[in-house]
Amino acid sequence: MYSKCGDIAKAIQIFEEYPRRDLFTWTSIICGLAMHGHGKKALCYFSDMNESQVSSDKVTMVGVLSACAHAGLIKQGRRYFQSMEKVFGLVPRLSIMVVWLIFLAEWVV
Repeated sequence: MYSKCGDIAKAIQIFEEYPRRDLFTWTSIICGLAMHGHGKKALCYFSDMNESQVSSDKVTMVGVLSACAHAGLIKQGRRYFQSMEKVFGLVPRLSIMVVWLIFLAEWVV
């Protein structure tokens, strides 16, 4: 909730203090950071999520691709998109394709 409202510092504080991190808490912090222009920090949390062996879902991947788009990380965004099915077991659906198209429109064209 804090990240959605733009209070990133409070969102990170609550996340860091939360004892049980699951898919929803990880996705919330990743998407919140991405939404407010903290793409690189969102990707750091995504990396930490993977290290903690929490599986991502399509909402997480929308946040990851958004983070890449906002931060101008073209190669990383492309790598995440291309590895979604092989590495994360996710078939790109409409929401992911829309984010990918926005990503391409902003940085590749």
